[in-house]
Amino acid sequence: MYISSDSITTDNHSKAIDWSNSQDYDILITGSDEIWKVSPTENQSYFSNLPRPFPNAYFLDPNISAMKTAYAASANTVDLVDLDELQQEKL
Repeated sequence: MYISSDSITTDNHSKAIDWSNSQDYDILITGSDEIWKVSPTENQSYFSNLPRPFPNAYFLDPNISAMKTAYAASANTVDLVDLDELQQEKL
């Protein structure tokens, strides 16, 4: 099995997705820890307190052409009932 050493570092979601698709990967693996952490907040963007912009590649965008899997991914103590419908849909 070949594991690519190529990488990209960007906060531009579209650029990351385009780059991933151009690599013709068979599978993308994301993880670990709190990569899916979302906190409900009042009067803020629903993902505003994340340390990285949303959307981002950790959420494994459906536009990524490769098979997607998450390993040891966590949302910490996020309770879906505390999130609004749009937040739940995004997750």
